[in-house]
Amino acid sequence: MSSDERIKELILTSKKVAAADMAEIKSAIPLKKEFFARKLRDFVLHRYMLSPEDELPEDFGELTELSLAQSMRISPELVREFDLAKSCDGATSAMAKKVLLFMTIQRELGIELPAM
Repeated sequence: MSSDERIKELILTSKKVAAADMAEIKSAIPLKKEFFARKLRDFVLHRYMLSPEDELPEDFGELTELSLAQSMRISPELVREFDLAKSCDGATSAMAKKVLLFMTIQRELGIELPAM
């Protein structure tokens, strides 16, 4: 299996597992806070292609930077320092990744998260 095929397989597997996490959230009756928090974190980790078994930061911003760092194969510090994917309005790659994740969560759960 080529490197591209392995990466494609990893992405597809990650999406499938994240979809299963979201399905568990949606089917939980009643939906308890602790379960929701755990499964939503699992969903985020799987969407970010991070392993829940690894020791990971609790901070959402740090998780986002770690995900970007792994996908770009650089250190999280370099992501922070040299985020070259800034758009003309100043949005960083980390900001864009967070927004896309929030949009996915909103769509999946049929909710609207307030901007502030």
